[in-house]
Amino acid sequence: MEAATRSRQHRQLRRAHLEAGRLGKCEGYRVGLLSEGSDRPAVERRSGLQGLARLHGQILSRGDKTDGANVYAPSVSQTLVQVLKQCGDNLTRENVMKQAANLHDFTVPMLLPGITINTSPTDFAPIKQIQMARFDGEEWRLFGPLITGKVVGGPCD
Repeated sequence: MEAATRSRQHRQLRRAHLEAGRLGKCEGYRVGLLSEGSDRPAVERRSGLQGLARLHGQILSRGDKTDGANVYAPSVSQTLVQVLKQCGDNLTRENVMKQAANLHDFTVPMLLPGITINTSPTDFAPIKQIQMARFDGEEWRLFGPLITGKVVGGPCD
């Protein structure tokens, strides 16, 4: 949820500066990212994402292509599919919860390279890595290594 809020804030900031013709004033802003933005040119360049970019083009012809939900929803859906695959024929609530708490090095196409989903019975925070990005006046450019850390202070502690 927090990532979606940050994504929404970045989108609003970007849109406000775009509309005011001041996008260049955002140059140098830095953020931590964990997934591709559906409006980023990199989405069309990365293997495995072309289909998603085409789907977004068809479905969102009139919608906001910068909305973070366009990345979040397919990623969550693909994670749920993995959980259900791990369940096999045992679709009880207990087994679904058990499998959701046992994701190991799982990834979905919209996550940045190297970022994985991992859960355990004692740690339900699925993503513990981010990639720093700097705005160059036109788009976010990734820089530096992945940053990994334990999520603290959240509901999963």
